[in-house]
Amino acid sequence: VKQSEEKKIEETPSQDYWRTYLYV
Repeated sequence: VKQSEEKKIEETPSQDYWRTYLYV
């Protein structure tokens, strides 16, 4: 699961990553 999350973060832009972080 960790690998999948890492790949998703790499594929998604930084903005999207920050938004997800705030949501979580």
